[in-house]
Amino acid sequence: MLRRAGVSQELDLCVDGVALKDRLKLDGRETRSFLAGTHPDLGRGQLYAELLADAPPSAPGGRVHLYTTCAVCEDLACGTVAVRVTRKGDTVKWSDFASTWPLDEEIQPIRFNPAFLFDWSDYSAELLGGVG
Repeated sequence: MLRRAGVSQELDLCVDGVALKDRLKLDGRETRSFLAGTHPDLGRGQLYAELLADAPPSAPGGRVHLYTTCAVCEDLACGTVAVRVTRKGDTVKWSDFASTWPLDEEIQPIRFNPAFLFDWSDYSAELLGGVG
């Protein structure tokens, strides 16, 4: 689920060996994963807590920020790519991907199906392994 990507070797999200931003067709955007942990308002610990449902989501519409859409300034106001994360029993679901502009509370759905389903044990182990 996590992998080192790009020249900078920063952490990025991947599903079944494919980068999430490639699956979402975000190639035209200068995205940077919040997993890099460099954003002053959304540190890596906060993001992991939201992905593990240990903290309320900070993106508009009850979503979790995944990528900034401005790799230069990483300002949330420039926009983000976010996802709704829900846990039901031993299953975690990522659905309702969207581009968000948090200051305006604006949400633009990203046309993408299907949702991703993860086994809780594998999901939490992968994320907790990426914290260290």
